[in-house]
Amino acid sequence: MIQITKNIREVLDNAKLLEKGNRSPIKIRKTITGMTNDNYICALSTGEQFIVRFPGKGTSDMINRKDEHQNQNSIARLDLNTEVLFFDDDSGIKVTRYIENTFVHNPSIYHKIPYVCEGLKKLHNSNTHFNNKFCFFDKIQLYETISYDLGLILCNDYLEIKTEILKHQESLHSKMNWQPCHNDPVLENFLMDDNAHIYLIDWEYSGMNDPLWDISSFALENSLSEDEEIYLWSCYLDDKYPTPNMLEKIKLFKICQDLLWYVWAKIKQSQGADLLDYAEMRLKRAMLNYDTIQLITTTL
Repeated sequence: MIQITKNIREVLDNAKLLEKGNRSPIKIRKTITGMTNDNYICALSTGEQFIVRFPGKGTSDMINRKDEHQNQNSIARLDLNTEVLFFDDDSGIKVTRYIENTFVHNPSIYHKIPYVCEGLKKLHNSNTHFNNKFCFFDKIQLYETISYDLGLILCNDYLEIKTEILKHQESLHSKMNWQPCHNDPVLENFLMDDNAHIYLIDWEYSGMNDPLWDISSFALENSLSEDEEIYLWSCYLDDKYPTPNMLEKIKLFKICQDLLWYVWAKIKQSQGADLLDYAEMRLKRAMLNYDTIQLITTTL
């Protein structure tokens, strides 16, 4: 912990968040959320609190920090992200203003859904343009290349499902609605302050994508029940229900997401992360949804 404290003080010094020569105590607490990075809540003697992020091992191969930085700057006007006080493009180290998250006081995800949709719609409808695209077919190729370079073997079940998905690449691309997307909308990435203001944090995977990816991902990542997912779509689509073509795209996106994060988890596991159960869960769920492939047509 002594080394971590030293590293954090150095980061805060570089960010000009400590007065020169200030050696007052800094209280540090590591957060329990986040699978990609190490995040620390840092409280100064002045009462100010920050989040200092140190990227996890191997993330430089999978995440473009310059894209992340540019995208954060692009959406700053939306008041959707927490205030970014320092960002190093080379290391990926970041400092943001700490927000006391009142979301955690309400255990019901059902009551959080309208606020989640509020944040995602603000992003999707903002006319913001990101210079990068988050495309499943490109990402899966990147992650496979990394995994093979590490000497990993991806199982036949994964390869079989991915082969079927690739058959729909051209059709899916022709129907994509490219809008600014977050692409990692786990519940932990949504915060709410005392004024019921919604924040969306951690923009590492942000890029232009289809908004249906974000919504279907939120349903999948948070294991929504059927009723909760119906409510999610109702909130996002203003009391409407997805069209048949939208539903088929959603089914495909969910399988893509499980395949993508399965390979991601295998890479992280090879680097020491305890993600064996997580990787197996993602692949098993993709296999369970495999039969929906037969329902997907070229009318996507």
